[in-house]
Amino acid sequence: GRRTNFINANSGGFGEFLAELISNLFELGADVHVAQPDFRKIFANRTRKEKTGESIKLPCDRVHLAEDRAIFYSKPINSNSEWENIKISLAFQREIINQIIPRIQPDLIHCYDWMTGLIPAAAKKNEIPCFFTVQKFDSARCLLSCVEDIGIDAAGFWQNLFYDRYPGSYEQTRGTNPLDLLLSGILAANHINTAGPVLLPNTAEGRSDYSYSPLGQLLVQKWETGCVCEIPGPPHIGLNPIR
Repeated sequence: GRRTNFINANSGGFGEFLAELISNLFELGADVHVAQPDFRKIFANRTRKEKTGESIKLPCDRVHLAEDRAIFYSKPINSNSEWENIKISLAFQREIINQIIPRIQPDLIHCYDWMTGLIPAAAKKNEIPCFFTVQKFDSARCLLSCVEDIGIDAAGFWQNLFYDRYPGSYEQTRGTNPLDLLLSGILAANHINTAGPVLLPNTAEGRSDYSYSPLGQLLVQKWETGCVCEIPGPPHIGLNPIR
């Protein structure tokens, strides 16, 4: 959050909400670990603007920064091209899947939005339950070959991802059938939550613009199988509990 002593970057009210959620879980005794990209350029710019003069502290045993050149020199997400953001996303997820999850060995993983869309499928392969929050309905698409070229071995979980067309063989899918990162996260997660308090009921009853889209169908599937969790959120950003 804005008042933290740690290295920080947030996006509006939702960043404040996450900071509060993490602090509350930690105070309740949960062994919370946070993973985020190491946005060195953004962190440095924010530090120069700080007027408090306080030194930046980093609790290395609980905060894990994913490192990659694509992340180090990144501009703010909303000023990048789509492909730049996909590269940042894949680099971030590679570090989570290859380094941070094996080191931490978490009991539960909580992911947010499309930039973490591969993680639930990788977690499922390792029998780690995953909770996926859909804060926005933005997404991105890329080929499985691009995922693997950046260093993520997706051969073990490729069948748990969501593609433009129903996937055939691994070889056929890899280079010609794009996957959707947001829909992949929703599909593979054990449970989900959305930011809209009435979106899921409306979608399930056919009263939403998303009802007959692939996104709508996935949300309905999760709703009907009881895989929607309640998570409290701040009213000012519309994150009300969903049952």
